[in-house]
Amino acid sequence: FQELQDEFQALEEFPEKVRRGLVRDFRNACDGYNNKRADLGKKQEREELASLRKLAVICEQLENGTIDYRDLQENAATKAEAKQNSDETKVTAIDGAETDVTEEAKSDETEEVSAVDQAGSELSTEEAGEETKEKADETAEEATAKGAADVASDAAAGTTADSGSVDSASAGTDDESWLEQWQELGAQLPKPWLKRIVKRRDAAMKLLEKQESPFNEKNNDARKLHCIKLEILRDVDTPAEDKARRMQYQLEQLQAGPDSALKDSGKEQLRNYEVDWLCLPPASPDIAATLDQRFRNALGK
Repeated sequence: FQELQDEFQALEEFPEKVRRGLVRDFRNACDGYNNKRADLGKKQEREELASLRKLAVICEQLENGTIDYRDLQENAATKAEAKQNSDETKVTAIDGAETDVTEEAKSDETEEVSAVDQAGSELSTEEAGEETKEKADETAEEATAKGAADVASDAAAGTTADSGSVDSASAGTDDESWLEQWQELGAQLPKPWLKRIVKRRDAAMKLLEKQESPFNEKNNDARKLHCIKLEILRDVDTPAEDKARRMQYQLEQLQAGPDSALKDSGKEQLRNYEVDWLCLPPASPDIAATLDQRFRNALGK
């Protein structure tokens, strides 16, 4: 797009009347392109944010025990085992085919030598020698043809076994729906967002593995402070129980200098606040809904 603009600017001079019309048409075309690109960007951004919200819901279900975190571990272990079995099957099939080829080659050689020896021992006359030689040649040809057919059959069997193992591995396991949903939604996210929401999920899983609760006061305070920041940014009242924390935060900002003050830079900053909110560790179930509603109220002001 920039190259086209540069080329247009480099064009030779035209008569004023013609030039005005060309510049007007080119500017309109550029504006149309920029508008369409902006619309597509907004649509993609909405879709990405919607996917992140759904992944945050899955995290909440993991943290609350609504879905079993062990499904993810079992799924990973099953896929690893299936891949290993597939690799072992392929190696076995290849080794079997090579062994069959070697055995058939030895068998062909033995039959040919035996046929020639038999023909030599039975030579009594020239006619008998010729007849026996012809029989020996026919026997050798039949043995060679039989060996080639058997080798081809064994190779085909090996290929079939190999193909079956790949199909079995690619078929996967009966994964839980949330695992499939996670993979599908995660593929739609920008990498930084995906990395952050995976960090929340994995942190919860590690605590659950240790039979520890993912809920604690530290997480509650982090979410309350995030609400306070957004309420200051959007000029929304803070609930009475957190007014002292709001004043403390504002004092810390003043001491840090004017550059640290919160500034509303528009929809992009609000989007970043929501992304941060969705990726934060969970609040305790008894206050989670209240904090979420509080955050949404400030966000939608």
